[in-house]
Amino acid sequence: MSPIIVGDEDEFHELVKDVFEQVTQRVSYAKKWCEKFLNFQKISGLLARYPCSLRLSAAALIVNNLLHKSVR
Repeated sequence: MSPIIVGDEDEFHELVKDVFEQVTQRVSYAKKWCEKFLNFQKISGLLARYPCSLRLSAAALIVNNLLHKSVR
């Protein structure tokens, strides 16, 4: 990461506002995409098969697999 240099307080506030808007738009898009393409009930059922210690890794594999299927 590189430092960000701003000229004054107003420029800093504008930068923070712009970054916040960009991030919230990305999160909103990601949420809508997940709701459209991922079946959370199916994922939950698949995760129930794994011990708690493996569920995070299993979730990542399942979501990655589903993402590749939806792109095709």
